[in-house]
Formats: sequence, C-alpha cells, structure tokens
Amino acid sequence: MKKNILFVSALKLELDMIKEQTSQYSERDFCFKFLLTGVGNYNVIYTLQDYLTKNEIDFVVNIWVCWVKKETNKKLVQVYRIKNLANEKEALVPIYFQLGELISLGSSEKIITKQEDMGEDFVDMESFWIDFVCSKKKIPFIILKIPFDTISEASKKVDISEIKALMQSFDITQLISELQKFFSFHTEEKSFEKYKKYFLLTFAETEILKKNYYKFQAFHIDFEAFFEKNKAKTKKEFLQLMENTKDE
Repeated sequence: MKKNILFVSALKLELDMIKEQTSQYSERDFCFKFLLTGVGNYNVIYTLQDYLTKNEIDFVVNIWVCWVKKETNKKLVQVYRIKNLANEKEALVPIYFQLGELISLGSSEKIITKQEDMGEDFVDMESFWIDFVCSKKKIPFIILKIPFDTISEASKKVDISEIKALMQSFDITQLISELQKFFSFHTEEKSFEKYKKYFLLTFAETEILKKNYYKFQAFHIDFEAFFEKNKAKTKKEFLQLMENTKDE
C-alpha cells in the first residue's frame, strides 16, 4: 500500500516548487499530498490540525525558508530543536533520518526585525506548531529550512524570485531515498515497554526516549548496546546521555 507523504509550506510559491519536483519523480511507494498553511503560527495550528484530522497521512515534510542572524551559504538545514521565543519553551524534533546540518531554531509569534530578538541563529514563525500538532497526532515528521534572509527591517519584504531559486535548489531525490529506508525499517511498531518499565518512565519521558531512539537509528547507533552499557544510571542521567549522544 502506498504511503501518504504530506508536504507542508507557508507560501504558495514554496509549495509550487515542491509540486514541480515531485511531478518529475515517479514513485510507486508514495502518494504525495500538499498543504498550504499561510504565514504565522495560528494559521499553522488550525490548517494542519484540520487537515490531519480529515486525512490519513503517514509522514509530514515541512519545508520552507527561514530568517538567519548572519549571512550563510543558504544550504538546506534540518531542525532538531525549537525554542518558542514567546514563552521560552523548547521542543525536541525527532530525527528519523538526516538530510542537512542539524540546527536549533527560534519560533516567533511576530516578524523579527532586530537580531537581539532572535534568541537563536535561525528563526521562523511556524515550526514550533508543526512539531506540536504532529507530535499530538503521533505522525512522524521532518522540519527542513533554507536560510533566506538576514534579520533587519527588510525582513518584512519578501524577494519572490530568490525564494523560487532557493526552493528549486532542493533535491527531493535524497528525501525519497530516506523515506523508502524509513518505511522499510519501520514496518513494525517498536515497543518501548521494556525501557518504560525499567526506568519507570512517565508518558512525557517515554516520548523523549522515543525521539532519541529514532535519532540513534538515523545515526546508525546501536541502542541496545547503549542501553546495556548505561542502564545502571539514573533515569535522568540516562535520558540526558541519550539526548547528548551524537553520531561518532
């Protein structure tokens, strides 16, 4: 059965570029769907929540441009942590596979025009709520960004031609390849009861362990070996060590 892959973008131009890419890629395993959310966190919450409630989706791909604190090479980056600038809350994004440099992103409720208001080197207005809705719906997802413009008063103005060029630079081939491997590997639901009972994990702690478990898989780290080596640690120490472990 084909897997339903939902591409989510804020601007029609961004989504059109993704549609163009997928139209050139014939894949018998996937059915590509597209959702335009509009700009802003409330638009994302309502639009994505409503769509996922009414449609069966197996994986969400969020991709669009973001602001950046200083000039960069504008290569695709992948979000692993999001800081809500309004209330300082943080969200850890699950890493099922890696397509770009892992970055921490600020998520704002308003357009940022001053660098001192960023909090992070990268910022947008929607990602925190992409994570929130997909996590609540328990749908795997990836958040990809292309650094677009440095923060200034000019942030209120959008160069459509540059956004188009940046989105055209995204190569969907690697994403499709990683999705194929992801679904091939996750044909059966992983049970976390063993670890939940061993450490007496709460629901929230179990969700943290799950996210980091899939990060281990993306980096080809043997989780069972890690568990056996570190199971004598306290629950807090074990979860923190999981979070801080990176590809070697």
